Amino acid sequence: MQVDAALPFPELPGLAGRRIVPACAEHIRHDAARRIFSWWSALALDHQPRRADFDIVDHAAVARHLFLIERIDDGFELRLGGEEYTRIIPRKRGTQWRKEASDPVIRDYAIFIDFVARSRRPYLGTGRLDLGEKYWRNFESLTCPLAGDATHKESFLGCISEIPDAD
Repeated sequence: MQVDAALPFPELPGLAGRRIVPACAEHIRHDAARRIFSWWSALALDHQPRRADFDIVDHAAVARHLFLIERIDDGFELRLGGEEYTRIIPRKRGTQWRKEASDPVIRDYAIFIDFVARSRRPYLGTGRLDLGEKYWRNFESLTCPLAGDATHKESFLGCISEIPDAD
């Protein structure tokens, strides 16, 4: 699989405080992300992983951490959000992200997802997630591109986990 190493990472002020890097096994802390990255990487040895390759049943042990985002005509839409995903990221199925959004988080997340699509490789995000009036959470998030085909739209499989403060 070819990756364009010269692809510039976009400036994303709406995602400030997060560290986003190309994923590699050595930097992944949570088991859910390790499992999904391993699955994606094994497929990538043969072909660009496709949406058709993903079956939630095969990932039941980490399903509560998973999210699946699908490309729509003018942005992206949340198609699946496990219990841990919806606990950490209070978004429901059908949530949409668009690059034209006035909200900087929604806009910049759409730009990030589009970047992952163009780079055709997984990205690991870490940092502190602001949950508004209550508190902040340390998190780790993996986002993997899945190619579309005649049956499935281009999608993005990911997982998110809360990570304890570093000692």
